[in-house]
Amino acid sequence: MRGRRKQVKLATAFLTTLLVFFGFAAFTFGYILTQYSFSFFSLHPSIILTLLALIGIASILSGVVSYFGLGRKQDARLDELAGAINEIKKRNSENHGAMTADVLSFAEKIITLLPELVRKRNQDSFLFGIVAFVLTVLPAKPPLALLIGVLVWLFFRYEMNKDYEKEVAKFEEQRQIFERRKQEFLETL
Repeated sequence: MRGRRKQVKLATAFLTTLLVFFGFAAFTFGYILTQYSFSFFSLHPSIILTLLALIGIASILSGVVSYFGLGRKQDARLDELAGAINEIKKRNSENHGAMTADVLSFAEKIITLLPELVRKRNQDSFLFGIVAFVLTVLPAKPPLALLIGVLVWLFFRYEMNKDYEKEVAKFEEQRQIFERRKQEFLETL
């Protein structure tokens, strides 16, 4: 799951870099075209190259900031889930498989956190499709780029759903074991 988070952060940073670059470039060159004529580009190539370099630096910086800044909230949720799972494993091994109130509370915490993380993963496949579209729109024609983007989106969605089904099956098995142990625990009281 952490590997997927890094891929998503990298794809988000890449898209942010491209959007900032093309946004600033369109604004800057649109302003130049409205204030001057098209001949400004051929008469002042050094100014154009300097502007492109500054826009490039700004867009790369925005991509780096988005890579390190945007994933913190999601990483905190993932760390919270991992901490709850590790705490259950630790308490479970300390009590030799017996259920305690602490383990029950951690299990409920996992049950509340897991759907939110799965919902975030559903959005990841769409992000990968957008990146595929952006990468192929220039070398290919837009309809072909759109087709490639949709295919990438569907592929990652299929893979994510397949992994999700495996996780749900494991989770259901663990939940049944949990319910059985909970009933045994309640019967011992």
